[in-house]
Amino acid sequence: MSSVRRFISKVKVSFGAYDKAARGSREFLRQWSAAKVAASAPDLEVLSEVRTDGGPPTVVVKYTDGHEAVLDVSNSDVRNIVKEVEDHALSLGNVETVKAWQLKSS
Repeated sequence: MSSVRRFISKVKVSFGAYDKAARGSREFLRQWSAAKVAASAPDLEVLSEVRTDGGPPTVVVKYTDGHEAVLDVSNSDVRNIVKEVEDHALSLGNVETVKAWQLKSS
């Protein structure tokens, strides 16, 4: 499991129950709700909502730095959704690594 998930505090996945465009979001929810992910990121809150308003499937992500991303994931592959969700978290991880390196070299 990805170590950058520690920089994500909350993920909310919303989709229509019979929406064919929500296949990737349903798989994303299944993967991120797994016991293995819960064990590797115990502070990560994963929520789901089955929409009845006909809106697009979405993933709302809250990061530990306060940033929030709302992603329209219509017809998206699960790998693309994971990449989009983890991109900002990866940048937070890079900042942490640089700070640790600077402290070490001081």
